[in-house]
Amino acid sequence: AITASRPFLPDSNKTASAKPGAIQFAAWLGLVPGQYSSGGKARLGRITKAGDSYLRSLLVMGARAVLAAAKNKTDTLSRWAMALQQR
Repeated sequence: AITASRPFLPDSNKTASAKPGAIQFAAWLGLVPGQYSSGGKARLGRITKAGDSYLRSLLVMGARAVLAAAKNKTDTLSRWAMALQQR
């Protein structure tokens, strides 16, 4: 999904911050609430369907594949994925 995301990424020369963080990227994809700030006070908006729907679907399919593969395993990463699913 990361290699598929490159064509969809906003141009860093045209965005407010040249190096957006993971939270800003996830908000751009529409995976987490959008962030708005004014006067130093950060506010979370609603979860939008911003970004590319194809890329979001790739991320969801990848997460489901990881959870399916981790179901009967006992290694650390598989246990972490299953604990995350239980939340």
